[in-house]
Amino acid sequence: MHAHNRFKTILMILVCFLAYIAYFGIHSPSIFSDDNKFENLAETVKKEIKSNFETPKKVLETSKTKELAIKHNTNKQPTLVSLTKRTLSNPENAANWNKLGQYQRRIGKLNEAIGSFEKVRSLGKKQNNKTTIAAALTNLGLTYKDQTNYKKAEQTQKAALQLYKELNNQQGIANNYNNLGRTYFLQGKTDKSIETLLKSLTINLDLKNQNGMAQNFGNLGESYRVKGSLGEAEYAQTKSLEINTKLGNKSATIGNLINLGIIQGQNGHYPKAESSFFKALSFNKQLNNKRNEAKIYSNLGHLYQLNKQYKKAEAIQLQSIKLNKQLGNKRGLAISTYNLAVVNLKTNQLQNACLNFKNAKSLFVATSQKRHLAKTNQYLSNLSCDLQN
Repeated sequence: MHAHNRFKTILMILVCFLAYIAYFGIHSPSIFSDDNKFENLAETVKKEIKSNFETPKKVLETSKTKELAIKHNTNKQPTLVSLTKRTLSNPENAANWNKLGQYQRRIGKLNEAIGSFEKVRSLGKKQNNKTTIAAALTNLGLTYKDQTNYKKAEQTQKAALQLYKELNNQQGIANNYNNLGRTYFLQGKTDKSIETLLKSLTINLDLKNQNGMAQNFGNLGESYRVKGSLGEAEYAQTKSLEINTKLGNKSATIGNLINLGIIQGQNGHYPKAESSFFKALSFNKQLNNKRNEAKIYSNLGHLYQLNKQYKKAEAIQLQSIKLNKQLGNKRGLAISTYNLAVVNLKTNQLQNACLNFKNAKSLFVATSQKRHLAKTNQYLSNLSCDLQN
């Protein structure tokens, strides 16, 4: 049985690879048409924040970015109010509830988003419209994933997938295989994640869906990285970056650069990794996405820790922690706190290390990050933190 399953997986990968070659051809990936432009952007951002690394607790956020953040936040409310008004003025319109839910999810009002998507599902049942129900289930799955409620995310994604199969909607099937693969990854089910993402990629290659392929390759890159297959991880992530750059998907491009930086850091290519993170920062300045900024700082800090630049590592992790607290991003906060604890340990700040490992543990439990939790428990045990004052 196990041999049969392995054969099926290998066959699926081979089919996917052949389809990929048929569509793209074999060539070295070209990430940027003008790489010097992006190198210069990276250097500019690097110079802007370099001086702030010298003092660990100095805030990196400038008054200009604070003004942009305030402007961004004040722009949210009128849009939310207008969407809510329009939806409530015609409560039987499923499309309006769906738009409202998507906006609520985007600004982090996840419970409200779930309520809106449940309303879409209810209207779909009332109208006996499977497409509406499937769309609601897809969005519910994504929102439950954002809440780190992976059990419900998996349940709703599988339900959406089944409906799209009944409707023979190939794009809906591909999207939900991709979402389900991501949920498996977040649960630590790496092999299952890769198998599911390859199913999505096979369909998207057939549909010539560039956005879908970019998502698949990006998610595969993360799964292969965690599996330890760094060559496959870098290739997949580079393909995703190439497609997203061509399509002008700025937010997705930032994600690719962050993940490439992580892979390069794990390979010991520190200058390359640092360059990738600073490129990501330069792109993110245009979007002013604080969640991205926090993630970049967390990974950049980890890179400095690997390179034994502990003062820089501490400064950047403190900034990541600050941003994640402001955002209420427990998953990101858990990782930043864990990274800071490792820096504390490396610099012989044992009490701070114990405190931060304990805080990270609570957050890892709350966000179901089992892989990180196991490492944290090992550190706590080795340090005998219960005996520390």
